[in-house]
Amino acid sequence: MSELHHPVSGILEKAPPESIETKRGLQYLVELTLPDSQGVVCIMIESISDPLTSKSGWKYRKMSVQDATMAAETLISEAIFQDWKFKPEDYAVCDVRSRGVDGEGRLTLFFNSFVGPFDVSRLLYEMAEGNRKLEAAKGSRMKPLETVYQISAREAKSLLALIRLWIEEAKPQHYTKWCQMHQIVATNLYYMGLVDRTGSMSGYYFPTKDAMEFFEGKKLISKKRVFTRGKDGQHILRDEEGEKKGFDEYLKDHSDRDSALKEYNEALDAYRKKIKAENA
Repeated sequence: MSELHHPVSGILEKAPPESIETKRGLQYLVELTLPDSQGVVCIMIESISDPLTSKSGWKYRKMSVQDATMAAETLISEAIFQDWKFKPEDYAVCDVRSRGVDGEGRLTLFFNSFVGPFDVSRLLYEMAEGNRKLEAAKGSRMKPLETVYQISAREAKSLLALIRLWIEEAKPQHYTKWCQMHQIVATNLYYMGLVDRTGSMSGYYFPTKDAMEFFEGKKLISKKRVFTRGKDGQHILRDEEGEKKGFDEYLKDHSDRDSALKEYNEALDAYRKKIKAENA
């Protein structure tokens, strides 16, 4: 069996066996946030770095990838990369091992190997069977009448990151550049009326007028919004729940409260100076 040096720790590790365990089926990236968790995922490759070499001499590349739940950084050995010569926008079903999530909410994975065609075929068969059973069960149970979206310290910190990018670049940003953890944060902010998107599936967002007023301290935001589904499947706002609070009050609940508040005050000060200069 071949040996690999992982790029950060430099620890000598055995390469994974050729036979991949797929009994658990496909997993989402968000299910692999714990260090050393392993699973089979279906990912889209967004970008690929130039060849890199770790301090221990391991040759590898970084691939920015995503699925429906979140984005991640995948480290792949140069040898495996050359075997397949991936390109941006390629898709892959592969076996990966998690290095966990860092302090900035970024998930890092080690690419072990492709899942073979017979295993992929079995996974697709099981997914189709699962979908068939789900469709059959729809008529026997009530659909949820309400959906709740909310803002917390996590959403406020992500919104702050988006607003800072908006102030600096004045253009929509892909959620992978500013979301904490995964896209559910962007979805929460969208239905809270604090971000808008360039298209329903584009992944690019920008802050709304309400978001900027919230950021400037001119507007308070309730913690939750409750939606019902219309006949056409569209969300209909039914009610707002929870105490209305300011931007800084949500940030006070962040795990790194002092750093979050400092970043907020610096961004607010920079924004006010920019507006003053533009109006001078």
